[in-house]
Amino acid sequence: MLMVMSLLRTSNGHIEVKGTAGIKDIHTSNGAITVEVADFHDNVTIDTSNAGITVYLNPSLNATIDMRTSNSKINVEGISLNMELLEDTHVLGSLGSNGHRLDIRTSNANIQLINLII
Repeated sequence: MLMVMSLLRTSNGHIEVKGTAGIKDIHTSNGAITVEVADFHDNVTIDTSNAGITVYLNPSLNATIDMRTSNSKINVEGISLNMELLEDTHVLGSLGSNGHRLDIRTSNANIQLINLII
């Protein structure tokens, strides 16, 4: 049975989320975030200040994805986004149409968006 997650927050630790049917906002100040996004039903923000973020995303979702980092790179692997903006530190794209927004932010590390195999 898959769980639906709500707000997850920590100030100095790693967050890892797997096997959920939906997520809400995820925040940490000094830890890495790894999350599987099989589905989500509202706008979602995933952010950290000083560590990397890895998001495994279901490629069949309808979603707008906005990824930003200030001092590193963004990598998209195995997902075909309809790109609106493609820069080293800012990527804006969509999957499908008319989906919710997924905002992914970090300031001092990489962001990876990877195909979630379901």
